[in-house]
Amino acid sequence: THVCELSHQSLAEMAMLGNHCARRERMLREIMCVDGISWGQAHEVVTAFDEFNERYYWLETFPYRLGITMAFLGGVASIALVFWR
Repeated sequence: THVCELSHQSLAEMAMLGNHCARRERMLREIMCVDGISWGQAHEVVTAFDEFNERYYWLETFPYRLGITMAFLGGVASIALVFWR
């Protein structure tokens, strides 16, 4: 059974247990109810939300990516420095 086939009660229980698909389906149903649109159109709205939320993803994660890269390069350099004769 797919989450789109579940009742509101079952969907709410699964969402409270942390099921990501159930949470997304609840958001879709809420959008459908508030905006009065179909399930397919609600997916387009959620896709627009996703695009909006990920606009600055690379900028926000750049310090972490830089840190991981520098740690890797530091590890390689330290091995070269230790074993260089």
